Amino acid sequence: MKEALSTAPVVMAPNYKKEFNIPSDASTNGIGGVVFQLDENNRERPIPFYSRQLNDRDKARSIYERELLAA
Repeated sequence: MKEALSTAPVVMAPNYKKEFNIPSDASTNGIGGVVFQLDENNRERPIPFYSRQLNDRDKARSIYERELLAA
């Protein structure tokens, strides 16, 4: 566990002078996403992660609405 938490990809603090990238995804049962930036070596580094299961109300939404909810 220690090694997994201390090796890449390790979250970093945001740099508000750099561009953010926010990929997200939705499925029938859940949504998820991550915010990342490029570090000084041009590698993608995550800032926060997010995921959750969809409740019945969210499952009734269209795929477009679920994708927007994930974002």
